[in-house]
Amino acid sequence: MKRWDLLNRLIQARGYRSYLEIGCDRDATFRRISVREKVGVDPARGGTWRGTSDEFFARNARRFDLIFVDGDHHAEQAWRDVCHALEAREPGGCVVCHDALPRSERQTRGKGDWRGNWTGEVWKAIAGLRALPTIDTAVGDFDFGCAVILDRPNGAPPASTVPWRELSWDDYRARRDDLLRVMSWEDLKTWLE
Repeated sequence: MKRWDLLNRLIQARGYRSYLEIGCDRDATFRRISVREKVGVDPARGGTWRGTSDEFFARNARRFDLIFVDGDHHAEQAWRDVCHALEAREPGGCVVCHDALPRSERQTRGKGDWRGNWTGEVWKAIAGLRALPTIDTAVGDFDFGCAVILDRPNGAPPASTVPWRELSWDDYRARRDDLLRVMSWEDLKTWLE
């Protein structure tokens, strides 16, 4: 299962007609999305709007059915992007975040330290969202982790009392599934219904 498979399934199943992607780069995901209206934001290349996500959201007045966040993977920026996405989402819409499940601590380090898939610390932002009572979040255990964020009461808040910004790699290793509510594709499909 790839992220674009999940996104296209959400579009079909929920009748979504508008899509926003944060962090298009070479359009690996953006070009595979089948929806009536697409906007892609990237500061360097890809998508349809050139600039940072912060610049885009500062100017944006539109709402989108589905928003995919795959921009800067530092924890604070991922948190800001998701919070902005939640505000720009249509009622009944959905936000999906990529790279929520690093496979090694090395993948979380700065981009200059890693060749390959850099996940950064997106997982910390997702752990923070999991503690919110008004949204429900789960992470699909595929394609480096696809976090799905829905507008409904939190069905299973994590037991952690550690603020998300203070979580460590050791916390992730010891409690990943609880902190992030990790699910297989089959379980995620059931959760989405």
